[in-house]
Amino acid sequence: MSVVGFETAIEEGVENAVKHNDSPSPTVRIRVERRDGEWIEIEIEDDGPGIPEHETHVLERGETSLKHADRLGIWLMYWS
Repeated sequence: MSVVGFETAIEEGVENAVKHNDSPSPTVRIRVERRDGEWIEIEIEDDGPGIPEHETHVLERGETSLKHADRLGIWLMYWS
């Protein structure tokens, strides 16, 4: 993945964490950890309502014509 795609995925995660939070002052934390010298793990955590179950269900089990993700951003973050 290119650096631009990687940055876009992180921006999407942070933007969604704020946009889908009804709190007057949402909190978002980003944790970065290096794994095995070649991989990094990035975690975006917020105090919002969370990702709807039907969205995470699709990521875990795959899409069908009847069950699919509503947003492209979640796929962008998933595949990054």
